[in-house]
Formats: sequence, structure tokens, C-alpha cells
Amino acid sequence: MADEKNSVRDFAASRHEAGDRAFVAHQHFADFVQYHPFVADRPDLAALAKAVDEANADLYQAIWKTED
Repeated sequence: MADEKNSVRDFAASRHEAGDRAFVAHQHFADFVQYHPFVADRPDLAALAKAVDEANADLYQAIWKTED
């Protein structure tokens, strides 16, 4: 694994894969949890879901800003 980390090509491919998976997880969370009527209609749950949504967005952005 150490050699793989040092490869620019492998780093780019791994970062792309992680970014893609973070995007998919974020979208699924929004579609199936955050905007579910049970969650959306309850301010306490909606606030927690919004915090998760923002954390997911932060993770996605951080993945793309990561440099080897």
C-alpha cells in the first residue's frame, strides 16, 4: 500500500473513486433520509439532517482539495 500511495496515478484514481463514492453517499442521504417526510417535518431531525448534509459536503470538498 505504501508504494501505491506514492504513485501520482494511483493517488488520482483513488481520490476520484473516494470523491465519487462521497458524492453518491451524500446524494442518497439527501434523497432517502434528509428529505424523507418523517425527518423533514420534524425540526429537531431536520436540523440534524442538515448538519449531516453539510458534513458530507465538507468531506466531498476536502477529498478534492487533498494533495498527496
